Amino acid sequence: MNSLIQFLKTLGLVAFLFFWGNHAFAQQGPHVPAPTQPGKGVWVLETTWNSFEFTPGGKKQRDSLLSTRLTRGLSGDWSAFVEEPLMNLSQAGDVRVGLRHRLWQKDTASVDTERFGLSGGLRLPTGATAFSTDQVAPFFGASWMKISGRQGLNLAAVWREGHGSLPDPVRPGDGERDLLELHGGFLWRVDPVTWGSDRVASTYATVELSGYREGNGDSELLLAPGLLYEAPTWAGFLTLQIPALDSLDHRSGRGPALTAGIRIFL
Repeated sequence: MNSLIQFLKTLGLVAFLFFWGNHAFAQQGPHVPAPTQPGKGVWVLETTWNSFEFTPGGKKQRDSLLSTRLTRGLSGDWSAFVEEPLMNLSQAGDVRVGLRHRLWQKDTASVDTERFGLSGGLRLPTGATAFSTDQVAPFFGASWMKISGRQGLNLAAVWREGHGSLPDPVRPGDGERDLLELHGGFLWRVDPVTWGSDRVASTYATVELSGYREGNGDSELLLAPGLLYEAPTWAGFLTLQIPALDSLDHRSGRGPALTAGIRIFL
């Protein structure tokens, strides 16, 4: 109970500091889901590589996850996606399929905007034996973003039904209990200071916070500073996730995790 209280207090403090800044968000950050949508008929291919340390039995090991997501814009407010993870560059994990819907959007200037969206889908038991949950499991999420000048904020929550059957889970959600994810991200446009007709790409400094709470009481909070570069047809990002707080009794703790990725608009 004390770990849960501390977990919620930390998330609340970070949310207060973000909102207190008056303005918020730039574009879609590396880790936080955002209510952004590709146009009708547009494809987005996103590949993310994540390398992390963990300590089963007190012995340090390193794993990696290569995740590829393909998204198709169905309309201005709807999109469908399929995601395939590859564990340690050798064994496939369970495929995720789903839909995203932008419920609300308010544009206040040529760049400034505020948006809210929902998402949902299924995790399918298609992966290799060692990394498959052997059952269909739903997930649902909500996300909100606000862009104001050079600043931005993105907040999201995701619930995943308990579907894990792995004997030695490493990541949150790989166990048997339900998982709640809470995310917050702040972005600052470093360059350009102002947009003009001759500038079509932007560089952002990012700070993201991701909290995970499982039904068995395990909780984890990760802080991720990073960089995001966005061009008209592609984007690239690099972050370092640092454990800020954890209380884990049913799986190994994770060390710093390096994440690199690219999005391509087709």
